[in-house]
Amino acid sequence: MKKIFTFLFVTSFTFTGFSQTQRLVLVEEFTQASCGPCASQNPAFNTLLQSGTNPTKAVSLKYQTDWPGYDPMNIQNPTDVQTRVDFYAVSGVPNASIDGVDIPDDCNAYVGAPACLNQAKIDAAYAIPSPVGMVVTHYLSSDLDSIYIHVDISNATMVSLGMGWKLQVAITEKEINFTSAPGSNGELEFFDVMRKMIPNASGTTLSAIAASGMVSFDFNVPLPTYIYNYGEIGVVAFVQDDATKTVQQAGLSDPQPIPVNNNYTDAGAVNQTSGPAGGLCDNQVTPSVQITNNFSTIITSADVSYSLNGGANVTQAWTGSISQGQNATVTFPAISAASGSNSLVGSISNINGGSAADFNSMNNTSLAVSFSVIPAATFDTKLIEGFESVAVAAQPLHSIISLPTATNPGVWVVNKSVAGSAVTWELGAFENSTKAYRWRFFT
Repeated sequence: MKKIFTFLFVTSFTFTGFSQTQRLVLVEEFTQASCGPCASQNPAFNTLLQSGTNPTKAVSLKYQTDWPGYDPMNIQNPTDVQTRVDFYAVSGVPNASIDGVDIPDDCNAYVGAPACLNQAKIDAAYAIPSPVGMVVTHYLSSDLDSIYIHVDISNATMVSLGMGWKLQVAITEKEINFTSAPGSNGELEFFDVMRKMIPNASGTTLSAIAASGMVSFDFNVPLPTYIYNYGEIGVVAFVQDDATKTVQQAGLSDPQPIPVNNNYTDAGAVNQTSGPAGGLCDNQVTPSVQITNNFSTIITSADVSYSLNGGANVTQAWTGSISQGQNATVTFPAISAASGSNSLVGSISNINGGSAADFNSMNNTSLAVSFSVIPAATFDTKLIEGFESVAVAAQPLHSIISLPTATNPGVWVVNKSVAGSAVTWELGAFENSTKAYRWRFFT
């Protein structure tokens, strides 16, 4: 078994210093994959952080909490998240801070609302000089089982600093993209997600850093086995005064190129399933999943599966030989789909018997193929069904029709909001009903 050690090297020397250095702003957010307000605030929040020169001014770190619903990223590492939740006394999500201070409420939301972050706040925090400098680097082992992190913290002042401050180091995934929402709020993209804090979320206590001196830290640790994409691994580090929660300085090491070798694999699943050959009146479907090799290691075996309407996986073992850029298709026996709307997803697992790390597990699950089947039994000789209880943009219970897309406008339930402020009257039933069923004949 490989032995992993953590080393701390401290050096102190004198150089021609100065009294301050440029700050890299730390933006922390507590969020969750089943939090509705998170889904509404995160897109603009993330866009701002990624816009213009902001990536050179600020680094973000996201903690996925265990409430209000399901979040697989929290389940993989709940302890580190909870420690940070307790540290900041966070009681609701989403909640965001700049350099340890909750974002002020100047947007009619609440203190800590990500929606209240703006360019002026980032610029103002960036303009505050820091008494310390920080440089962070990292690289991964060739077999992707370990990470090597180096942090330099320099004192830019002519006095001793840092007694009792904490160094926090977080392994992150810069971008996580799901093919289907992992929680109930519909979010598919997650950025700068904290995956593991080193050595833990309590951090490393600093001794005094001499005037114009430097301390250096090396952490050589195993990588978590739940990493989704090794090509997205980065490191965020910061120095924080636990007494005041003030973040003195932050540092970032972006994802590094991974050396090409045969110590890992990368296979992807592509859903080749088409709908029933007979259209809406046919319920027979033949699931088909393609294995694609995205890397130089030859794929010789895999477990290939499909799931219909979120049900249990039906799995078939595959063996063969797929070189880089090539693919193989696994076809399953035909199945009978249920009446109404259906969704089929393909996936692969246990690639080459699990003998090597899977570089990117996010492409192991395909996009869903959706199709509809008309029930064989007659519903009735007539159908009377109102729209009042149906949500706007949804379909009545007994309809079988495609939802709107860019190329298929479709039909759906609307109310007067569909026309904006131009319409003040109700749309349905001679203005006596708030809902109507919209058919876009002109398109």
